[in-house]
Parts: sequence; structure tokens; C-alpha cells
Amino acid sequence: MPNISDFYPLFEALDLQGLRKQTEIYQSQLINIWSEIVKEKRQAISRHSSDFLDVMIDSGFSDLQINILVTELISAGSDTTTSTIEWAMAELLRNKGAMHKLQAELTSKFRENDIITESNISELPYLAACVKETLRLHSPTPFLIPRRAPETCKIMNYTIQRTRSCL
Repeated sequence: MPNISDFYPLFEALDLQGLRKQTEIYQSQLINIWSEIVKEKRQAISRHSSDFLDVMIDSGFSDLQINILVTELISAGSDTTTSTIEWAMAELLRNKGAMHKLQAELTSKFRENDIITESNISELPYLAACVKETLRLHSPTPFLIPRRAPETCKIMNYTIQRTRSCL
């Protein structure tokens, strides 16, 4: 949903659309879900490091650290995927010839109600080319969440220096 505060920063503190409140609700739901998963993993008697969560637990990460990391991974991953899809659609709308060629490739390989899975990607070289061209023209990297340390701190025996600017 477009946020009015993005266009008129004066209204940011008012949260006119309730987006900040809604985001806080979703974030607390996500943390509650992950807290249960982490709790179950911590209580497992015979556990060996088989997945990312096991490794974090075995490395001594706290529940808070795990929740923050998971939230960051999900938000960064979904933002880059969404922006890439939007750019691909915009570029295809601008280039009707490419859009028709992609549509022809899809209709030649699949019927109207077929579900396309990841295993089908190798059968779609023009789609792969469109995705690669979109990533070349509109790299999602600049949209990643900026990271900075507002103050010097120590994390797991590493000193992280205060960063003055995100960029």
C-alpha cells in the first residue's frame, strides 16, 4: 500500500493510514511464531546442527538475536524480490516485442491452467534471459536495508565501531 508519509514526510509522526501500527502487529506475530519454533528447537533432546536455526542456537545466539536476524532476512529478501518483479513487469510493458516473445514461449510450453514450478525454468530460456536483463538493468542491491551501528558495541568478542552514516 502506498504510504502518504513517503510523499509528505510532515505526516510521518501521525501514521495517518495506520501502517506503522499494522507493521508492529505483523512483526509481533512473526516474533511470536519464531519464538515458539526456537523454544521447540532449544528443548529438543538430541539435536545436531542440521539447519540455520540449529547453528544459531549452538553458537549461543539469544532468542532476541535470532528474532531480529530472522526479521531482517525476511524483510530484505521480500523487498528485493518484489522490486525485481515490479521492474521486470515495467520493462516488459515498455517493450511489447519482448513481452509477446515471452508470452509465446510460455504458451508454447504450457497450457492455460498449468502450474509452472521451479523445475520448469530450464525449459524457459527467454524467461531466464528476461530475469537476468532485469537484474542487470535494475539491481535490487541499492534497495537493501541500510546497516549502521549508532554506537560502538561489542558482539561475540567483536568490536563494531559507530557508523556516522548509512551510505
